[in-house]
Amino acid sequence: MGERSLPKTSLFCQVKFGVAWSEKSQGGNDTTDSDASCLVFDNTANLIDASFFGNLVTRGGFCLHSGDNRTGSARGDDETIIAYLDKVPKNV
Repeated sequence: MGERSLPKTSLFCQVKFGVAWSEKSQGGNDTTDSDASCLVFDNTANLIDASFFGNLVTRGGFCLHSGDNRTGSARGDDETIIAYLDKVPKNV
């Protein structure tokens, strides 16, 4: 694993990614639910935290999930995760 380092004056202070979908019924009770997740690993590749519909905020608050959307009916992204890079611990 390589180390990452961000300049203290980095213009990239946050990263936002989203998931969007539209449900297409094939008749009956077909449902689609896509979920956004962010897994957090330390510098030795151990899973130490996660942000997802069941855990909206990581310890330290550097990764935030918008909440579960089960319908895909939102305009734009149905679920989003924002990572605040300046708050990420050094061991991540």
